Order: sequence, then C-alpha cells, then structure tokens
Amino acid sequence: MPAARHDEALTIAKKAAEAHKVGDPRSEETKLGPVVSNIQFDKIQRLIEAGIAEGATLVTGGPGRPEHLNRGYYVRPTVFGHVTPGMTIEKEEIFGPVLSVISYSDDDDAVRIANDTVYGLAAYVQSGDMTTRAKLQDSCAPGRSRSIIRSGIPSRASAATNSQAMAANMPTGRSMISLR
Repeated sequence: MPAARHDEALTIAKKAAEAHKVGDPRSEETKLGPVVSNIQFDKIQRLIEAGIAEGATLVTGGPGRPEHLNRGYYVRPTVFGHVTPGMTIEKEEIFGPVLSVISYSDDDDAVRIANDTVYGLAAYVQSGDMTTRAKLQDSCAPGRSRSIIRSGIPSRASAATNSQAMAANMPTGRSMISLR
C-alpha cells in the first residue's frame, strides 16, 4: 500500500474483516468456517502472536477464537498494519484469515518488497497508468506468474468497495502492488 494511504487501507481492511461472520460453515450467515486442523490452527495462532511481538499494529482480530466460539479450529479474521520487511508475518505464508498491510515509498520500493519473497505464486499490479503498470509488471521477478493484471482504477467512490473485495479475497503470500 502506498505509505500515504496506509491508514486509509487499514480502516477499509478492518471493516472488511469485521464483516466476516465466523462460525458453522453450514449456516447461510457464515462467511468463514474453521481452518483444516489443529496443526494449522496452532500455526496461525503462533504467527499472529509473532506479529504482535515483533511490533506490527494489530488493527482487528488477534489470537484465540472468536468470542462466540469456545471450541473448534476457528480463527479470528485478523488485520495487521505497519508490517515491515523482515517481520515473520511479512515473510511467512499464513494460510488463514490474516492480512498484513505493508507500505512502500515509491514504485521501486514496491517492486523490491514484492520481489523479496521465496513464494511469489502470482503478481497483481493495479495502476491507472498503462505505462506504469507495464513497467511494474515487467519488473516482477523472473518466473513469477502474473495471473491477475488490472489496468484500470475504479472511481474514487467505488475504490473502498474494490479494496474491501481485494482484502477479503487476497490469496496468501505477498502478491499485490496497488498504485494510485
């Protein structure tokens, strides 16, 4: 996220995460069921705790189950802000409902952060400027899949809705550069 819009992104991500009802996957109201196993639940909990211990800002969620669930592998949708390179939650793929918001200062910084990963299954570049988008797409590390490339920017009025959808459906790992 551009550094100048970091706090705005956190507000949008918090609202999106808190809108996800966690519970019985058979219920029509549920947006998020349990993770697959106790091993995965424990791993996600350790990573959330690492984010807190390493100084990321816990925006919403956090360790433990949602308040209304006292058993099962249910994870609280969690958003971290002010995540910096080198933090465990920046380096590890969490495979749970945890979003880490990382800021960048300029295009080169965004590409450096995006390419500094051992994962990189996909790249997402969003820019209203086709030249900028193409330059950044070409700057992705060799061998990376560029499966989703958006060349347009939604109107300001729909930007919040678009950002909520992206936050709610973002794949795990570091894969998005958003330029506005």
